[in-house]
Amino acid sequence: MQALGQNVQQLGQGQEQLIGRLHNISKAQIDGQSKITNLVEQRLAEVQVKLSDSLGQTLVRMQENLADLQIKTNRAMTNMQQRMNDSLQSNVKRTATSLTALQERLATIDKAQDNITKLSDDVLTLQDILSNKRVVPLERFS
Repeated sequence: MQALGQNVQQLGQGQEQLIGRLHNISKAQIDGQSKITNLVEQRLAEVQVKLSDSLGQTLVRMQENLADLQIKTNRAMTNMQQRMNDSLQSNVKRTATSLTALQERLATIDKAQDNITKLSDDVLTLQDILSNKRVVPLERFS
């Protein structure tokens, strides 16, 4: 019985040692999981900071690109507007020149028409003179 008591006592000591070791293992696992959790949280925070920085830089670049595009668009619109204004001014000048030339031609035609009318009157007067045998004073032709 004594041997059985010693075996039970050794078995109890072995259980206590096993419990102690299991407790140490459990504590080590908890510590390891805690370290892993802390490391994962730290890496996640670093990734979030990097992502935030990257997004911020991308946003700044996009804003700069948008500003550059707006400047280029404004320049292109200004250039197109200037070309259109130049074209319109050129067309206005050509139209004015054409109208002036047309007015000059019309004035020339009016003068010619007046001359034709006067010449026609003179021809009619000459016909009257030639058909009449009486003498007409020369003052009438002046």
